[in-house]
Amino acid sequence: MTKNTLEARSFYSEPQLNCLAAAIEDYNILSDLGSGTHKLSDIYEFCKNKLEWCCTGDLVEQPSKGNGGGPRWKHTIRFSLDKLKRLGVVDKPVERGYWIIKG
Repeated sequence: MTKNTLEARSFYSEPQLNCLAAAIEDYNILSDLGSGTHKLSDIYEFCKNKLEWCCTGDLVEQPSKGNGGGPRWKHTIRFSLDKLKRLGVVDKPVERGYWIIKG
């Protein structure tokens, strides 16, 4: 998947974050991980490898405000996971730092 195949949104001010959200929410790239329980750190790594251009650069690597100070691209991934949870595509187990991708 390349940046040219994704339709950018206007929710985020940076195009990279819009495309990252679209890849997760609309194109469900996380299904490539396979169904089952996955560590959040593994999901970050997968997204960074799959969509490197969305996760690198000064603006997207700046700390996000009020979210533990991690990079903005990681906040975008967590936000998108929360949206998918409301849609029933993913779920959160009791243990912190993990997500369940449904098959």
